[in-house]
Amino acid sequence: MDQKKRELINHLRKRQNILNKKLTRLLLVRFDLSNRILELKRRSGAPMRDRARERSILRNAAHEANSPQERKFLIRVFRSILEETIQNKIQDDVNS
Repeated sequence: MDQKKRELINHLRKRQNILNKKLTRLLLVRFDLSNRILELKRRSGAPMRDRARERSILRNAAHEANSPQERKFLIRVFRSILEETIQNKIQDDVNS
């Protein structure tokens, strides 16, 4: 690989690193909000899952995509986020 391509890769990776930090912060904020919502649901006896809300989140994410590959990627990412949120709360409740 020539020097120019290596420099471009390094530049793009630096941009990725910046985005990774921002994504991490945003995901942690989302995690906190989700935990607060789930705790309120638990206290009120409401179901933990809201399938209509989950479908809406997935639809909204897919709507932002510019290609079928982006759509598939976003749906997988948001499904994972939703699942991990629920599983984390279940595990937290089991350990309490």
